[in-house]
Amino acid sequence: MTEGARTLITLLMSTGLTLAVAHLFLPIPLYWGALPLWLAALIQLPRLSALLRNQVLLLSLCGLAPMSMVLYMGKAVEWQRALAINMPLICIIMGAGMLKLVCLPPKGKEGKLAQGPRALWQTLLGVHAFSAAINMSALYIAGDRLSAHKPLTLNQGSLLARAFTTSMFWSPLMAGMALALSWAPGASLGSLIHWGLPLSLLMMAITVWQIRLNDKTEFLGFNGFPVSLGSLAIPLALTLLVLTISHFEPTLSIPLLVSGAAPLITLLIKGLGGGRQGLEDVARHGRLQMPAMGGELCLFLAAGVFAVGLSSAFNALGAGHMAVTLNHWHTAAILVGIVVLAYLGLHPIASIAIAGSWTQAMTVDPNLLAFTYLASWSIGVVANPFSGTMLAMVSRYGLPYPALRRHNLPFVAASLALAIGAMIFIA
Repeated sequence: MTEGARTLITLLMSTGLTLAVAHLFLPIPLYWGALPLWLAALIQLPRLSALLRNQVLLLSLCGLAPMSMVLYMGKAVEWQRALAINMPLICIIMGAGMLKLVCLPPKGKEGKLAQGPRALWQTLLGVHAFSAAINMSALYIAGDRLSAHKPLTLNQGSLLARAFTTSMFWSPLMAGMALALSWAPGASLGSLIHWGLPLSLLMMAITVWQIRLNDKTEFLGFNGFPVSLGSLAIPLALTLLVLTISHFEPTLSIPLLVSGAAPLITLLIKGLGGGRQGLEDVARHGRLQMPAMGGELCLFLAAGVFAVGLSSAFNALGAGHMAVTLNHWHTAAILVGIVVLAYLGLHPIASIAIAGSWTQAMTVDPNLLAFTYLASWSIGVVANPFSGTMLAMVSRYGLPYPALRRHNLPFVAASLALAIGAMIFIA
């Protein structure tokens, strides 16, 4: 990609993010912010891998087809919603990703690698906590450090992937939370954290137990990546700030709040602490990281078109007005269905779009529904062979996918059981 293309994409995505956050406080339609992102996505589309590009085109086609049918029937289509429905999800990835500029220690000062069961727990909890703030960057940082001198083992790779995916259960800074809150209006962030945090700790305990059962020698001599808990002060403060604001202003979009607060805090810290150099670091981050988001950007925008297309078709056929009440057994079936489809190759975001389009007019506890989507994304990403997490483990770190898939299957099954158990209590 040329430098000019990088600059243009960065400007378009920055403009989209700014307009989306301004939508919280000004009478600006959200789709105004989506328009620059769609332009950036069209520039990025030819540069995607064939597999990802085909998924994006298929989702778009499967959304545009029912919308065209509805228009042919003489009924209205919410095209503005199709453009912008996944804006909070995209914005939170852009905004929260900037936190790594102020959370991580300078290169070369990360601390020495540790060994043993304690190092295993330090790695798991540290990467989990950092993932809750800076998303997948935490996985790459720890994985690159651990694989610098020796290839990652199956246990190390699965531990890093699960540390990242389980943080989706409770972190307001994660894309999974943005998706869940978008498809379950009225859900309480505090309630989701209340149920999601203990569940994520249980899932991490299952990971440690599995490593100990599979290879006691590696468990006792585990090579880990130590993380300074002091580095988590900024993400923790941001989380508390978002919780406080959402308590007093519950109608504000939490993902868009995070999307605005994270870059603002980063700019303040880098500007006050690093002066001109700090601001240049922020600009460099934008030029490098925003164009690198092409896959997520195109996939999430296409999934929005797909979701609204299905929703339009359901409404046109009368299925969007069914007086149906869903309980925890229904949402458990939705969860299992999404994870099974993920295991077979369908990305969880497509399945959640289908489920969200179908359930939006039904009566269901919003906290239960949001938790269902959180669990679907978190567990489905581990089960799905084409998720960014699994592709990173295979392509970036050379782990054999068939072995990784077999290794993750017991974890997926146990996580499903725990999530379904939690649904009973939530309901």
